[in-house]
Amino acid sequence: MRVSTRTIGAAAALLTLVLTASGAAPASSDGTLSARIAAVRASAEQVSHDLGRLEDERAIENLQRSYGFFVDKALWKETADLFADNGTLEIGGRGVFVGKARVLQYLVWLAPQGLTRGKLFNHTQMQPIITVAPDGRTARGRWRFLAEVGDYQKSALWGTGTYENEYVKENGVWKIAKRQGIYDFAYFNFPQGMVEIDRALVKKYPREYAALAYCLEKSGFPVKRVFATKGSDLEKTMKAKSQAWLAA
Repeated sequence: MRVSTRTIGAAAALLTLVLTASGAAPASSDGTLSARIAAVRASAEQVSHDLGRLEDERAIENLQRSYGFFVDKALWKETADLFADNGTLEIGGRGVFVGKARVLQYLVWLAPQGLTRGKLFNHTQMQPIITVAPDGRTARGRWRFLAEVGDYQKSALWGTGTYENEYVKENGVWKIAKRQGIYDFAYFNFPQGMVEIDRALVKKYPREYAALAYCLEKSGFPVKRVFATKGSDLEKTMKAKSQAWLAA
């Protein structure tokens, strides 16, 4: 159940009134009742503050996932509207685009507005780490993304990378202040389309690293030894020898 900071504040105020009413008689000389009331107020303020930051984190995660959804569907106008008035977009060393109009201009350059038959722009947002400033006005976020981009029977690629973002609250609404992805990027395309693999060669290696070994061998760097895998006889032998060495 969602509880707002206003609700928490009201509950804290009510609790304070109850404690005050229960102490209608003169307070003791050591100020015990006053101290209790002050402690309750301080605790309620802290809870309200912490809850506010949690609500900010959730709002920012929804904002960023909305970005991914709109990119999926090539809804560029909706994507640009997620940015602050002076927000910036910087991806892959293509330049820094400042303001909603320039962000939109860049996005439209990628592809036409709206879903286009045969085109794919899946842009999954993952592994968020959000840090909200103590005043609740700005925040930073790190995300991983996984992209699937394709043009039917023409091109296809996978992409992955890290985004370092900044956010700002404008008129009570979180917006993207800085969308930056300039390192740790990788895109993999398939220039020859789907190809048949050498299944006999794949079976030559343990399945745990068969794909890597296959690529290495096809690239001219064959794997010339067997590596231990979980539960294999080689792993058991290595463990037994290690234990014997430690016991010696």
